[in-house]
Amino acid sequence: MKKLPFKQHRVGGTLIREFRQDVSSSELTWHRDREDRLVVVREGTGWMLQIENRLPEPLSEGSSHFIPKNTYHRIIKGTTGLVVEITEDNAALRACVRELLSESKKSDAFEALVAETIQEVGAGQYTTRVGGDVKYSDVEVTSAQGGKTWVEVKMGHRDNLANPRISFDGSVWTSSSSSPVAIAMIDLATNSPEVNAFMNELKTFMGLSSQDVIKIPSTKGGLKDPQAVPLETMREFVESRGNRYLTKQTGLDIGSLVTQHYLQGKAEPAHYMQAGDDFYLIGGADPLKLQQNVKIPVLGGTGTFHIRVGTRSEYYEIQPEVKITAFTPPTSPVSALGGVRSDKPNPFKK
Repeated sequence: MKKLPFKQHRVGGTLIREFRQDVSSSELTWHRDREDRLVVVREGTGWMLQIENRLPEPLSEGSSHFIPKNTYHRIIKGTTGLVVEITEDNAALRACVRELLSESKKSDAFEALVAETIQEVGAGQYTTRVGGDVKYSDVEVTSAQGGKTWVEVKMGHRDNLANPRISFDGSVWTSSSSSPVAIAMIDLATNSPEVNAFMNELKTFMGLSSQDVIKIPSTKGGLKDPQAVPLETMREFVESRGNRYLTKQTGLDIGSLVTQHYLQGKAEPAHYMQAGDDFYLIGGADPLKLQQNVKIPVLGGTGTFHIRVGTRSEYYEIQPEVKITAFTPPTSPVSALGGVRSDKPNPFKK
């Protein structure tokens, strides 16, 4: 029998699987399983999961990944060992899957609709691919003339526009992301009197003095630190407090911030956005030369930048709400859904 590239043991209905740091990449082959699986990452850095016909997605501590049965997939080696929890087809898994799908299936379907429409009206001039990795935007578009870029897709104008996480290491706010939004979050958390008040309220709730050191991680692994605020304590605190917000900022130039985010904060820039039925340029560049026949407005607008606590079943995270509440211009005369699912002109139509 072929030796497996991991060790594993079962705890109740959960399989705990461990990959060594020195495992050979040649052993991490494409394969498929007979049952649906939910994979939750316990520990690991740099590892990735790739499901057939999708881009690799990072296996970050605390992240959950659904792998449908009979679907080919593989993992890509990282820089440390990897420990994951695997739940196979049972009632708990089905409940988790329903929750994951209810949150994402509508946005996933809308992204697929935009991708399909671009190809349909493009008369063979464009190929599209829906992404799956948060390092990239939502729909990759390649022109037959050689240009390639990404389209960020939002179901409406009030959708959250960026989602990096930050943590407090006991001394300063930090992030594993270097995106413009993550940098802005760190600056806001560091200098906001509201965030300072939140921290002091939390310490008081825990029976600590203002001089005591606490840590606020945004990963499951970070909760192992003895100075980390426990999940149940954080959950009880925000419930007793009546809101989850560390700070709320309004009336900001969010258009400028998200332009930086999509042009500089992604692994590859996104130069266009479809928000509901409106299509915008992100920044001034037009790499697919879509403005030869139509005028596309440049994304801009003011809005809100909030920082809040998001609690999950096994950890919590400090996350942003970045929203344009007043788009400039309010609408666009063109749409990537045009010609098929909208009456507006479609800039991809040939």
